[in-house]
Amino acid sequence: IHLADSLSQKIADITGSSTDPNINFELKALADLNGKYPALKADLNILNFDPQALNLYNDTMQIKGQINADFASLNPDYPNGTLTYAEPRIRMAGYNLNLDSIIFRSQPDADSIQNIYLNASNILHLALNGHIPLTQIGNAAMSHVNSHFHISDTAYKAPANYNMTLNADAVYHPILKTWLPDLKPFDTIKIASVLDPGTFTVDAYLPRIIYGTNRVDSGVVKIYEAGDTLRYSASLKRFSQGQLQLWYPSVTGGLRNDSIYTRVTIKDSLRQDQFALGGAISHDLRNDSALTYVRMYKGILLDYQRWDVNPANRIVLGNGGFYIRDFMMNKGNESIAVQSEQPDFKSPFNVDIKNFALSNFTRMISRDTLIADGSLNVAAKIDLSDSFPKVNATASIQQLVAYNEPIGTLDLTAKNETENVYQAGVKLSGNDNDIQVNGSYFLQPVDSNQFKFDLAMNALSLKSIQGLTFGSLKNSSGFLRGTINISGTTTSPKLLGELRTDNLNTTVTMLGSPFLMPSETIAFTRQGITLNNFTIKDAQGQSMVIDGDVKTKDYTKYFLGLTAKASKWMPVNVTKKDNELFYGKLIMSSDLSIKGLATAPTVNGDLTIHDSTRLTYAMIDKGPAIQESDGIVRFIDSRDTTFIDSSQIVVASAMRLSRAATVNVNVGIEKNAVFGVVIDPVTGDNLQVSGEANLNAALGADGSVGLTGTYELNDGYYELNYNFLKRKFKINPGSMITLSGDPLDAEVDITAAYFANIAPYELVEKQVDQAELNYYKQRLPFEVLLKLKGKVMKPEISFDIILPEDKQNVVATSVAEQVQRKLTEIRNDPSILNKQVFAALILGRFVADDPFASSGSGGLE
Repeated sequence: IHLADSLSQKIADITGSSTDPNINFELKALADLNGKYPALKADLNILNFDPQALNLYNDTMQIKGQINADFASLNPDYPNGTLTYAEPRIRMAGYNLNLDSIIFRSQPDADSIQNIYLNASNILHLALNGHIPLTQIGNAAMSHVNSHFHISDTAYKAPANYNMTLNADAVYHPILKTWLPDLKPFDTIKIASVLDPGTFTVDAYLPRIIYGTNRVDSGVVKIYEAGDTLRYSASLKRFSQGQLQLWYPSVTGGLRNDSIYTRVTIKDSLRQDQFALGGAISHDLRNDSALTYVRMYKGILLDYQRWDVNPANRIVLGNGGFYIRDFMMNKGNESIAVQSEQPDFKSPFNVDIKNFALSNFTRMISRDTLIADGSLNVAAKIDLSDSFPKVNATASIQQLVAYNEPIGTLDLTAKNETENVYQAGVKLSGNDNDIQVNGSYFLQPVDSNQFKFDLAMNALSLKSIQGLTFGSLKNSSGFLRGTINISGTTTSPKLLGELRTDNLNTTVTMLGSPFLMPSETIAFTRQGITLNNFTIKDAQGQSMVIDGDVKTKDYTKYFLGLTAKASKWMPVNVTKKDNELFYGKLIMSSDLSIKGLATAPTVNGDLTIHDSTRLTYAMIDKGPAIQESDGIVRFIDSRDTTFIDSSQIVVASAMRLSRAATVNVNVGIEKNAVFGVVIDPVTGDNLQVSGEANLNAALGADGSVGLTGTYELNDGYYELNYNFLKRKFKINPGSMITLSGDPLDAEVDITAAYFANIAPYELVEKQVDQAELNYYKQRLPFEVLLKLKGKVMKPEISFDIILPEDKQNVVATSVAEQVQRKLTEIRNDPSILNKQVFAALILGRFVADDPFASSGSGGLE
């Protein structure tokens, strides 16, 4: 780094530069030190700044851009000038930010009236005006808060006379998707504030914001003074995250006389109060003890039901600790009580919960599905009087239900007699379950173990826990049994033992095929997991056998040494109702070797798809489609991620393997295996093919598994639907699909025929004498050919009409020859050919060269 400066008459001329690749910059600056506050002009060209390489930051970051400063005064209270960060370029782990310029401008007038404007890359716009020193804004705001609630002993002294208005807008900018890929465009976020000796207000408006599965709808925040109270409120129309739906959640309250009052409310979609909780935090500043009181107010609602609250309840906090008195609430036979044994700091306190229904809270998450229910009972004593906390607690959940599936009774215990060792136990019983976990957790490792637990799984009913799979499993029966010793640390656990299946039967909903594991063993060893001919039977009794080891040291990285062999096994047998993306039946045989790191495996072997396969894939939101926005209609390829929902990108990425993986699998398709593709679910256009193929599955450059080879078709059809019209084109033998990677990039050469038994009268009437036209009223077995060539997603489509030579014997040779001559003639004029094609398809006849001159019957009867 090279720096040079000169100082003459209190004017400093500074230049600097660095060619170090991690801090590469050029600097020119002029500072005038003659006034009370310095003036500065500076230009800093940051060619590259890498804080990670300089040990200033732990992750990837590189910064570039041009910073220009021009300040007539650097008065911290009233700066006068402009600061610009032009074309900022920031590279961080996983993305590059090419931001718009950041501009800060401060131009106070002669009466010290602030006029500040900030434009942060056209994302945030802020304007601050008023008579207030910048360094005193915090004191001015806190003086209002402190007049209602003393946060600390600090005295916040505001200026004698001040006023300020602040307005800020945050707007959506496409650059936000660079590091927030799941963020959808949103309307303007607005913030406004007014501050003067008699006024303190903050108003904020939040529009609908969608980020992945999180949705925030119409939020409002208000802070304002009303008499002796500083009031606040924050509310939303709705917040949702997956199944969690919170309608009209709000927090309201105020600060008054060193107390904070608050009430949290959640309503239902009809604006009826469903959950409510209120309380207060108060300071007692009358003596040096500075006690703080926390109280719970009456009016508690849990799932629409009002709970009675002991009005004397309080938690008292002070320098010596805390104690709890009369902290009790109840409804019917349900109650929650927390009480210190003595009103003294660090006195032991007891927690007593009786018959509390879990649905009191789980109903808040979902009204439509009962996520969990059961009756919770807790008896716990926590003693903080010793040098370490002592816990002695028991808890049980009776009649535990998860997603409408009964699980049983869950019992838990926890206690410690010493500072370092906590003993814990879990027991699940009832509903055919019998599981116990007992052991110890060590705050300081003992014999290199943070924990030592014994799992005795006498019986785990798969049916009882299938609700926890969120619908992924159904029709489950059978058990898991076994014993496992669990020890080690959270970063390197050790499992020793085995689990055994006992007629375990379940159906993966999206696959539809039931899987039976009669008596299979999963062994946990010091090296990892061992599968010894682990057999999965389908509904026909055919088996997939997995054999080998999964080695791991910490259960985060797995090294595979497996084989997967199957003979005419049926992994898929699903209806369209259960899986609209793909449905039907898949029968396969396999002889696969899967080795190496689980995230980058080496997969070799053979896979055969058998004749009895009947599988249909529906291209929902796939393939070429129409994108309509702001009155513009354009055709898109849905693989263009510009138009794909980010959740689809995440799923597609999760299905890719590391580029370090290796896949070399021979895929054979038997000639009577049938595959269908629903090309347009709206119109019903669909393609069904069968034929022989010898393909190879290999890894693409992006980590996706692709196919190479030729699929020679011997049967099938293309069904075309247009309004009321439905026509089925039979695929001619010899048609081909050539694959060279992504199946969506396959090359097709398909010819399909629609059999049109129509008369050639209108086709030839201009070329045939009137006396001979009656011979052309006889229906002939024409074929309308649909030809698809090129990329499967964007094929070149053409049509033809033929009269097969082997079917011409139904008519005189002269008639057949005349028809052939006419067909040859119209092939030279695509517009006429296409007119005749669609006439044959739609009208069931040909049309004359001049339709209005036709006088024949056209074969319509």
